[in-house]
Amino acid sequence: QRKVGVVLLNGQKLDLCCDVKAVCKDVLDMVVAHIGLVEHHLFSLAYLKGS
Repeated sequence: QRKVGVVLLNGQKLDLCCDVKAVCKDVLDMVVAHIGLVEHHLFSLAYLKGS
């Protein structure tokens, strides 16, 4: 398992645990499920290096 930090546009921070082999879609699916998005096809993730 690996910890992944996600910062939403509203500033909310999510700490997720996912499989080491997880891809971006897996992480996005976890975020969508967590915040209950209906129109999830309108959203994506961006990678930020550093803090």
